[in-house]
Amino acid sequence: MITNVSLTYSTTFRCKCICNGFVIGESFDKTHHYFNIPKLPQKVELVFEPFKIRPDLRLNKILVNTGVARVDVYDHKYEMTLRDDWLETYHANLLKSKQEYLIRQHLGENANPDKIKKWFKEYNLGQEEKKFSHYSKELEKILNNLK
Repeated sequence: MITNVSLTYSTTFRCKCICNGFVIGESFDKTHHYFNIPKLPQKVELVFEPFKIRPDLRLNKILVNTGVARVDVYDHKYEMTLRDDWLETYHANLLKSKQEYLIRQHLGENANPDKIKKWFKEYNLGQEEKKFSHYSKELEKILNNLK
């Protein structure tokens, strides 16, 4: 369950936290702003000045990728809806995003499902082989260099 939210940026800025339409906190001229969130679910808006900066967003002190977390990003605020299952949803989105990236990088944009399945099977097998033979050879090289 999410209990706090924070924004961090390299230079000082002003920040206001609004939950379900009520201002729960505001701070001025800091590089790190921290707010406790009331009981979930909450629609959270983090309004900041100066405009057009991109502060780092943390929920429960966990750095959050705003794209993967489906946070609405504007030039002056972040908007999100926090529910009790937010961490599980974020974790699932993170895994899905990484899989989509791997598919795009290795198979292209128009990969069919059979090709994707085959590639992931081969990729995982390749990783298993690397665990045993590859690292054994690397360790052998290191030990030989120590002699």
